[in-house]
Amino acid sequence: MEKGLSRESSEIRFAVKFVNYAFTMNLILAVLLEAAVALPTVKSSNPSIRALAVSAEAREQMERYSLKALENGDATNTVRGLVFTPKGGVARPMVVYIPGNGEIGDVARQFRQRAIFDRVTSAEFQAKYPCYLLAVSPPEKAKTLWGGMPGFPTPVQRAVREFVMEVARRQTRPKVDMSRLYLTGFSYGGDGAYALAQHYPKDFAAVAPIASVPPLVGYFCKERPGNWWHLHNEGDYARHNISLSTIDEFGKLVNDAGGDFRLGTYPADGHDAWTAAWKEDALWDWMFSKSLKGPVRRLAKKAAPVPISLAKAVCTASVPGIDPRCGPERVIDGLDATWYESRTPFGRDDWLQVDLKEPVRGRFTIVSGDDKGEKRAKRLYAEASKDGKRWKRVASFSNKDGTCSFASRDQIRYVRVRSEAVKPQPVCLRRLSVVKEGR
Repeated sequence: MEKGLSRESSEIRFAVKFVNYAFTMNLILAVLLEAAVALPTVKSSNPSIRALAVSAEAREQMERYSLKALENGDATNTVRGLVFTPKGGVARPMVVYIPGNGEIGDVARQFRQRAIFDRVTSAEFQAKYPCYLLAVSPPEKAKTLWGGMPGFPTPVQRAVREFVMEVARRQTRPKVDMSRLYLTGFSYGGDGAYALAQHYPKDFAAVAPIASVPPLVGYFCKERPGNWWHLHNEGDYARHNISLSTIDEFGKLVNDAGGDFRLGTYPADGHDAWTAAWKEDALWDWMFSKSLKGPVRRLAKKAAPVPISLAKAVCTASVPGIDPRCGPERVIDGLDATWYESRTPFGRDDWLQVDLKEPVRGRFTIVSGDDKGEKRAKRLYAEASKDGKRWKRVASFSNKDGTCSFASRDQIRYVRVRSEAVKPQPVCLRRLSVVKEGR
């Protein structure tokens, strides 16, 4: 089973500092020179891809998910994988998945964690987003996928990358859309997702590392800032004393350079953030909207337009959350598994307010209720303002589904939810989403 974050916080902070460009030029040159000298001893040829014989136990699980097993021909860095093939004749995207350290090596171990297989290979998911799934098993000896220096990946990183690219290129019925390779993984695999995407920024259209350590700021590529959605459990990070400062720094670099970095955190204590993350429709909608060629204009018929990131927004309320896990900031985190729930009932003078920090024109949707669809709004309404002084009532919450939606041709910076019930009532709000006009 997955062992959790294995490195001590001091080691993590050292690793982050080690790859930061604050190093002196002489030290960087020395490390790069050492790596360059070692390159001739590393195989540079692309090993052949071949079918992999598996145990009866693994074969049973592969049949359940319609998978086939492959491996490369590299005896030094053996990489294996399981491939799901979608229906359809046009080129399809591929989701590339790297598991935790308890699931690498033998492909049969992949089935210790089934969440992504259950989701991506399901008929419902494939009807919305037909795609390949490639579950990669790095060499068992590879205790980490971190390492190397910018421009100088490790032999294991090269082997994994070459395996992914060669498997993708060999698919013909249907072909793989090479501009839409999506990378995700948890814990060890989340680290691997960061490592591969940072070493090879031209390969992956979107990356979703889950329950991983923070990214390495020194690997940021200004020319290819990329699209990232980092997810983890707050208790997991707190237990290992992991600061969000590096994530915030990396995210700012990405967003300032024109990329898209998003952070999603769950108010949970354990290491398993991936089960909840892969259930998030918003994560997959976001991912499948990305391409190396730019935004995907023609999404699946059942896919809604992807909302903008509200990372810069601030959400406050006159009534605090029922506990720290249900604070008002949950309304703008983009996740379905989190929500705001008022500690005491809302009266007519109470409110929840979102400051978007910059005016936006488009469609606004506020969803009430918890993750089970319960505690939906009754007799709530939304009002909006450009300057925070002049307010206009814009829409009421539906008694049928507890949703409030409105389109605005005017610029809006502030959105506020208020109660119009005669008696005070508890308020539970799950998500505000904003789709800019023209998207």
